[in-house]
Amino acid sequence: MQAGRCGSKSTAHLRFSELQQKGTWKRILSGLIKSAHRQEKICLEKISVDSSSVAAKKRGDKTGYDGFRKILGTKIHVAADRTGLPISIRASPANVHDSTKFIDVLENISELVGDDLIREIISAYADRGYDAACIRSYLGSHGIDCCIPYKRNSRNVAQNRSQKHYGKKGLS
Repeated sequence: MQAGRCGSKSTAHLRFSELQQKGTWKRILSGLIKSAHRQEKICLEKISVDSSSVAAKKRGDKTGYDGFRKILGTKIHVAADRTGLPISIRASPANVHDSTKFIDVLENISELVGDDLIREIISAYADRGYDAACIRSYLGSHGIDCCIPYKRNSRNVAQNRSQKHYGKKGLS
């Protein structure tokens, strides 16, 4: 692709940043999610939350050392519906623990789709990294079933010996 046809990388980044600051990308994502919901192409009843670290080749404002993978980068936190469609995306430095952004990701869903659609969520799935009392409390207060397995060393496992087989059920 020729640089002249699309402009320089710095111009493209500048335009992208302007759209981001104005909230244009958020409005586009919100409109797409609402449209897909009206067409019954997404189902908010069951959502899954996870994150992934992305290496930062050039440092940015949201970079941090991820001790697990030993990379300097950004962590992308995503909530997806049962079909795998992303409905909420947040970024943080890579050294931020997954569980600290879980509530932010869910709150972002209500910002995008509104409180009416957020009430459709029946259950939330995540891996053991999200086993935290504040997450379980948040989900319970919103009437959302918590489908997060307990950590092996969790005090709650002793109280609740009936650990469900979360990995065997899936989201469908």
